[in-house]
Amino acid sequence: MYMRVLQLKIDPFKSRAFQTFYDKNIVPALPKVDGCLSITLVHNTQHKDEFLSVTLWAGLEDAETFDQSELFQKLLGDVKPYFLDSAEWKIKLSEDYTLDLEAVEEEPVVNSYPSVGPI
Repeated sequence: MYMRVLQLKIDPFKSRAFQTFYDKNIVPALPKVDGCLSITLVHNTQHKDEFLSVTLWAGLEDAETFDQSELFQKLLGDVKPYFLDSAEWKIKLSEDYTLDLEAVEEEPVVNSYPSVGPI
């Protein structure tokens, strides 16, 4: 068994809408994916902008296959409007020496853990 944790920074003003989106779109989709055993959303009450999407998988291969799937890319794209705006900026100097400022898009942090015992 394999646990995958996706850490998401969600705009606190959009957290209720995000939870509704998650319950209506992500929760029903994942059980249809081969190897997905469980899915849950956890809200960090001390850091109002932090959510964890926790999934259990039959094996590492199942989780990795899902990470590379069109469904994962679609769902990730669908949740991006709920992300907290980045506080980080990238500065680029062009060939004609003009400065270009771009917000750095933050991607969710993904951590995976193998199971060491029965759940």
